[in-house]
Amino acid sequence: MSLEGMTNQPGPINDKTVLHMDSRNGSEIKRKRFGHETQNFSFNEGYFAKIADKQEVIMYDLFYNKCKGIVKPYLLPKCLGTGYFNEGNTALKSGDPIEVMFTSKMTSEPRDGHPAMIFQADLTHGYEKPCLVDFKIGLRSWRVGSSQKKSTRRRNKLYTEPTRTLKYHIRAAMWYGSSDEKFYQHDELCYVERNFGFFCTKEELDVFMHEFFKYPQQIPTYRKKLEELATAFQKFHDTIGLRIYSGSVVVVYDAAHPEKFDLRFLDFAKGFYHIEEIAKKFGEPLDACEDYVVEGLRNLSNELGKLLEQ
Repeated sequence: MSLEGMTNQPGPINDKTVLHMDSRNGSEIKRKRFGHETQNFSFNEGYFAKIADKQEVIMYDLFYNKCKGIVKPYLLPKCLGTGYFNEGNTALKSGDPIEVMFTSKMTSEPRDGHPAMIFQADLTHGYEKPCLVDFKIGLRSWRVGSSQKKSTRRRNKLYTEPTRTLKYHIRAAMWYGSSDEKFYQHDELCYVERNFGFFCTKEELDVFMHEFFKYPQQIPTYRKKLEELATAFQKFHDTIGLRIYSGSVVVVYDAAHPEKFDLRFLDFAKGFYHIEEIAKKFGEPLDACEDYVVEGLRNLSNELGKLLEQ
């Protein structure tokens, strides 16, 4: 298949429209386990929205405009613009309507007291039985200049095995078809959350990988995309001092139609370039600012390759 993926693209958004919260099976698990439920939203109409971070807007401008073409568009989420909810978002449930004011301009500036939301195409739009896993890539999740307490706490979690060796860990995942009691069960769905990624053994991680990646025909495309990401980010790393802390590789597929699947890199709120200047500003050694993202991407590709040998 094409590296563009099998993700259906939603239509354009009007300046003012009403959207409806995702009501597919697993939508509540996705909202609660894959991020902050008052900051991330999926809609039946095929859109995904997240609180806009100024640094993330800067990073998407880098990838899509200033350095266009180094990271191919099919490796990143499709950004559509900025939306503003016209009411509170804390009580939204499956199927609930929400009125949105929309602009195609990417910005993190609030409007009339409402926070800006980055709108993207939902990677699982049109999927009957969406499955997804969020891999956090690299060995750093804190900004340069963070407090010693925060950096030590997060470093201690990431520098345990197998994360220290692999240089990635699972943030969350949900999929169909496992009977393994190690995984949470909800109706037909299985899921794991943050603590699994931090505290699982390599053997338990291998079991998960075998359970989740059950369609071998998808794996070559995933690996190709991971290698392309690694090559692009290595170029940015070496030429403009790019570092990405707490970035994600998200893999999706439709368990009802396995020919639909995709892989993208996202979450750039802690992405920075010209890291030498930032490190100097905060008095942090440059080698301590390493992200190990390229190594994590290639290690994940290698682990997927092992599944094809079994």
